[in-house]
Amino acid sequence: MIQRPTFSIIIPVYNAETFLSEAVCSVLGQTFADLELVLVDDCSTDGSAALAASFCCQDPRVWLIRMPENGGAAAARNAGIEEARGRYVMFLDSDDVYEEGLLEAVSAQLAHDPDVVLWGLVEEYQENDGSVGRRVEILPETKDGAPAFLADREALRPRMLQLEQQSLYGYLWNKAYRAELIGDHRIPKQAFNEDEMFNIRLFDDVNSLVLLPLAGTRYRIRSGSLTHRELPEYYPIAMRRVAALTKQQMAWGTYGEEARKTLAGQYVRYIASALERNTHKAMNMSGKDRRRFLDRVFGSDLYRELIPAAAPESRALAVLAKALKKKNKAACLAIGRATAVVKRRMTGAFYRAKNG
Repeated sequence: MIQRPTFSIIIPVYNAETFLSEAVCSVLGQTFADLELVLVDDCSTDGSAALAASFCCQDPRVWLIRMPENGGAAAARNAGIEEARGRYVMFLDSDDVYEEGLLEAVSAQLAHDPDVVLWGLVEEYQENDGSVGRRVEILPETKDGAPAFLADREALRPRMLQLEQQSLYGYLWNKAYRAELIGDHRIPKQAFNEDEMFNIRLFDDVNSLVLLPLAGTRYRIRSGSLTHRELPEYYPIAMRRVAALTKQQMAWGTYGEEARKTLAGQYVRYIASALERNTHKAMNMSGKDRRRFLDRVFGSDLYRELIPAAAPESRALAVLAKALKKKNKAACLAIGRATAVVKRRMTGAFYRAKNG
């Protein structure tokens, strides 16, 4: 009988020749070696597939799945889930890396037999020339900076919205999932937030969680990321995320005034981004179209539920929240245009304003 590895680590690969070696080496170089690395090539058109195959020849823990057609990152990850043999399943993007000692630290927590182990990250913002503009460390909050074992739903569910605020809930690559927990759960195919929707559904079944205050994944944010792409479906997808989180909090019995305020802040942030995106030429929206967009916002159930509780700490978002509460279309549209200008001409100032 073949013994199962402790970890199955899945990396979707698509035209990642420039970054793939560093990602793979960050896994294979871990001090904890009981793992398999599943590379899923999504019909790359560069040298990624050949590079991935070369790693299979160099290390028997690595194996390659070739997708029959390009289906996107979600389909590639799902293919990896189908074939993973480890006790715990983990993910990594082909242009990110695991920090040294991550698997050793995670494996030490498996004595608790948790459904999920969750750790922190470093956001690394990269400029167009490849240099690092800034680095932000985000860690789950625990007592005395020690790992925290949340042994049941009553302990873990009240913590999830705080993790959402820190952006630690939705990511795939800062968690180790018990393979049996994943079961039939699969990552939905959509332009973004697919990882968040997967986690929201999965955590309905999670009974135990370890919070590991370690920045174990380096998440590289480049100029070609979601922030800079045109996404006509941005608003409806973003609203599905907020609606799913709100519904989950209600179902869990954790939807008090503080939770409502937190979700309202997230809602306003998404509206701000949608208003800015609506000014992009590629969206092809006239002033009349943008006003109709606001009619949709004002007529939605989420608006009625969350906007009365909106009180963002960010001054820029607080101004927008006030305009939204008054249904002041002119002010909302002006904020969208101003945001677009600041984001385009003064990126640093934009992120400072966005984060308060």
